[in-house]
Amino acid sequence: MRRICLFSRPRRVSLGLIISRPQLVRFGLMILISSFLLVGAGCGQTQVSTADGGVFKSTDSGTKWQQAVGLFSVGQPKSIGSANVKSLIFDPQASDILYLITQEGSAFVSYNNAQAWQEIEGLPKGSVNVIIPDPMAKSINYVAMGGKVFKSLDCCHTWQNIYLEALPTTEITSLAIDPANNKNILLGLSDGRLIRSTDGGLNWSTFYTFKAKIKQIIFNPGNNNIIYINTDNQGFWRSGNGGMNWLNISDSLKNYPGAKQVDLVLLNPSKDDGLVILTSYGILRSDNGGASWTDYKLLSPAGRVKITALGFNPKNLNEIYYTANNTFYRSFDGGNKWQTRPLPSKRTPSVLLTDPNQTGLIYMGLAGSAK
Repeated sequence: MRRICLFSRPRRVSLGLIISRPQLVRFGLMILISSFLLVGAGCGQTQVSTADGGVFKSTDSGTKWQQAVGLFSVGQPKSIGSANVKSLIFDPQASDILYLITQEGSAFVSYNNAQAWQEIEGLPKGSVNVIIPDPMAKSINYVAMGGKVFKSLDCCHTWQNIYLEALPTTEITSLAIDPANNKNILLGLSDGRLIRSTDGGLNWSTFYTFKAKIKQIIFNPGNNNIIYINTDNQGFWRSGNGGMNWLNISDSLKNYPGAKQVDLVLLNPSKDDGLVILTSYGILRSDNGGASWTDYKLLSPAGRVKITALGFNPKNLNEIYYTANNTFYRSFDGGNKWQTRPLPSKRTPSVLLTDPNQTGLIYMGLAGSAK
């Protein structure tokens, strides 16, 4: 089922009024028309923004970019052009819905391919670490803030606190939902604990303890018994039996100097247990769950350039993208040949997302001050 949330029910808006359903529809149409005017009719036009941060969007595999930072607003146009993007993810049920977290801790959602954004409201004051939409239920979302987890049953309109960490200096740094059983939820904590709920967040227990902050938790969508954990400087781990036992697969990276520091793990959906990882060495690929690896032959020497963002076409792994310094790199033949393009901003890319349903559509999240 497709997640439809924007005009799902009457709600309180920033004007301080309660709007009826017919009024809400007219209000939504007005906003959509306004956002169209902001975006412009041609792909080469750029939204008005006071800064070169936020999100950029390309519809031609990175040849041209336009800033996609408009906010739904009444009156004076607003944008997130000055935001530093921490994370950017697709809704698993509809790739035209995107969720964004800034390094400043704010969270936003777009329901129209980043043509316009709206800030997620109703959360307590604080910094958002993680936001995850439920992979099976169209209206459920989870947010981690500091040592708390909040759950929404109505498309981010209202929230309930479902987990509270007792240690005041410990934060929830990652969150994952089993794609085959959305009652099964895993939390990764900054002190290395892996916490599990098997009833949708009603009850929790310590599932395993690693020796460092948990940066990523990834379920294999084709086999939920396979789980990956990426820790901060203490290994990259795999379980093949639902988390009962764990194998540190960092040892298989020993032939690639610096590769044991894994910055990002991406699943390769074209393989049953395929992975693509970003490391201090470069970009590596495994087709067998990390038992062995092949490195991509990049234009720059291995380990000499800091790669800040990585993405690929989930339907065609030969189409791969990354950013380093002031350059956008792309390959359409699995990394044998590369093309280079200048970045559309002086800021540092932090995220690259390739739309799985629209060929050539890429989103780039920017972070850091202008160089």
